[in-house]
Amino acid sequence: MLEKKKEKEERERERITTGKFDEYGQDYEFGDEFQGLFGFRSINVNPERTLRYKVADFQRGSRDSRSLFTRVTLKGGPVEPREVVDAYINANRALFAVKKDLKLDMDAARTLNVSESGFNSATDRISNVEKNSIDNNVFRPISISTDVRKAFAENAAKIGEADPYQEAASTINQIRQELADISLEETELPFIENPLLPTAAENTITGSNTIPNLGEVTEAQLSGSVQNNSLQGKTSVQKLLELFGRV
Repeated sequence: MLEKKKEKEERERERITTGKFDEYGQDYEFGDEFQGLFGFRSINVNPERTLRYKVADFQRGSRDSRSLFTRVTLKGGPVEPREVVDAYINANRALFAVKKDLKLDMDAARTLNVSESGFNSATDRISNVEKNSIDNNVFRPISISTDVRKAFAENAAKIGEADPYQEAASTINQIRQELADISLEETELPFIENPLLPTAAENTITGSNTIPNLGEVTEAQLSGSVQNNSLQGKTSVQKLLELFGRV
C-alpha cells in the first residue's frame, strides 16, 4: 500500500517534462483536462501538497517556455532580427499558458480551504513579485537577461554578422509593453503582430514560404479541403493570402 502511494506521488511530480512546448509555444502534453474527459481525474485531499507540485510544474514550464527563445535564437549561424522577435512572441505565448494554469491552481487550493500558512509554504519557491502578479491576473512577460544579450553579440561576432538582437531590441521592448497590459483572465495570449515580418507583397516577390507566429497550418487548410478549386496550382503563400487575407 505504501509503495503504491509513493508511486502515485512520483507520477504527480513527473507531470511536466522538458520539451513541453512546440516551437510556436503551444502545449502539446496530455494533462489533467484530458484525464477529466474520461472520468479519471483524481481527487486530492491535501491542497497544500498538491499546490506544491503545481508550483514545481510552474517552474519547469517557465524554463521550458523561456528556452523557446534561446533555442531558436542562439542556435548558431545567421539569425534574422525578425526570427528573434517571433521567438520572443512564441515564448511568451507558452509562458502565458503556464502562468494562467498556476493562477487556476492557486484559486483551486483556496477553494479546497488551504490554510494561509500552507499556501505560503507551498508557493515559497516563487518570488513575491511574481506570485502577487499572478494572483492579481497580471502577466509579466519575459525579460531578456544580460547574459543572453551577450550571447547574441558573441555569436554574431564569430560569424562576422550584425547582432540581430540589437536590431530587434526596440521592437521587443514595444511588444513587451503591449504584453504587460494583457490579463491572465484572457483565454489565451491574443495575436501579437511581428512588425519585422516581410509584407505579403515581399513574400510573393521573394517566393518565401516563411509563416512564423501562426501556429500549424495543415495541408488541408492550404488546399481548401478540395472545396476551393481556385487554390489549385498556387503556392502556399498565395493560398494563405486567399484564405486568410494576410501572411
